Amino acid sequence: MKTRRFTIAVILLIAPAWGFAGDLALETQGQLKAPAPPAPVQIPFSYTGELLANVSGGYKQGAVYAGLVSLGLQVDLERAVSWKGGTFLASAIYPHGGSLTNKFVHDLNGVSNIDADNSLRLYEVWLQQELNAGKISIRIGQILADSSSSSRTMDHHSLMALSALCL
Repeated sequence: MKTRRFTIAVILLIAPAWGFAGDLALETQGQLKAPAPPAPVQIPFSYTGELLANVSGGYKQGAVYAGLVSLGLQVDLERAVSWKGGTFLASAIYPHGGSLTNKFVHDLNGVSNIDADNSLRLYEVWLQQELNAGKISIRIGQILADSSSSSRTMDHHSLMALSALCL
């Protein structure tokens, strides 16, 4: 008898861009207008929620809801306090909800990549100084290993909902 294992996922993503200016050019009376520069203080926020179910196979059948809140603070120190070439970033995450892998699947490979213990975590915090007209950049702090060293924007976590799907 062949057994099939299915996983159902419903994904909710809420990501307002508080403090961010749009990056698309606006048209005003037939003329293109340059986009507004971003605010000196930005507060990026995102929420990812997923409803996952093991409907066949695994340890037992059932469903769980899991979510991930991501909140940050990014300050362009040059525009905020006249510190030429300075940028500060701090971000935290709060994973919450159930774990389909631990409760129902009992697999070594996690079903969701936002699956973690319910706890507030410091995700990233650093101070960056750019020198020589932006040709040299130095960052000091807790920096993600996959973070882009040439980017001045907050690097977000992967929004992939499923890291393993067995059919």
